[in-house]
Amino acid sequence: MKILITGGSGLLGRAVVDRFRNEENKANHEVTSLSFTRVGPGLEKVDLRDEELVSKLIRNLKPDVLIHCAAERRPDVAESDPQGTEKLNVRVTEHLAGLSNEIASIFDGNAPPGGYDVEATPNPTNLYGKTKLAGEQAMLKTVTKKGNAVSLRVPVLYGKAESNKESAINILLDGVKKAAEGQRVLMDDWATRFPTLVEDVAKVLVALAEYKEPLPPILHFSSEKEYTKYTISLAFAKLLKLSDSHIKNLVPQSDPPQPARGETMRPRDCRLSNRALSSL
Repeated sequence: MKILITGGSGLLGRAVVDRFRNEENKANHEVTSLSFTRVGPGLEKVDLRDEELVSKLIRNLKPDVLIHCAAERRPDVAESDPQGTEKLNVRVTEHLAGLSNEIASIFDGNAPPGGYDVEATPNPTNLYGKTKLAGEQAMLKTVTKKGNAVSLRVPVLYGKAESNKESAINILLDGVKKAAEGQRVLMDDWATRFPTLVEDVAKVLVALAEYKEPLPPILHFSSEKEYTKYTISLAFAKLLKLSDSHIKNLVPQSDPPQPARGETMRPRDCRLSNRALSSL
């Protein structure tokens, strides 16, 4: 199959590209990987906001599967550049969905026991979540053939990164190392997260690309182990054999806590249920 992957230089995109190109899968797939800000071997530089260029590329390539990994993933950046975030997370997604027709946290953080199911009504708490939801809705509305498109919702991701700032999990390593040097480091112990390895997400995407039956419009994939930034930091310190005596849990003065200046509100518990994916 011809596979087109956007955001191929990002944390998730790299893992997806590697999975399709590995020894097990490379004979079955012809992979084209797109990037804009970081370009290297195996990547084509394409600005997804250039609709004319993207239309020409996709119409010429005629991919069998399009995996859209490109997005503005940073909530604080989304708040500071709402127009740019809306264009990348919503308009670009809608445009790609429209082209696919030619060729054939979005929750409020009050997860029920067992996690949000795919039928749960999203209620995003910040601009980032709102644009991701709008992009999903635009994609599902634009792809007219039922079973031809799926939105795979995932939680916060981690994995092999070019720099720790690529992941909201990896970046915690910086604080752990500062604490080991004697600095007092405060880590949030209020919001729960379910960190998921990008290589595991890539495996799921390959399986979905090769799935022979029509797909449901929305699926969830998430690790089931619960952490806070504080407990993740303690785990990192233990793994690296570093002292955790200067890592302190931040106790909020209110519930929900007020975000620091320059930061946006995060939801408390966005646990996703894997039930629908497991039933395939």
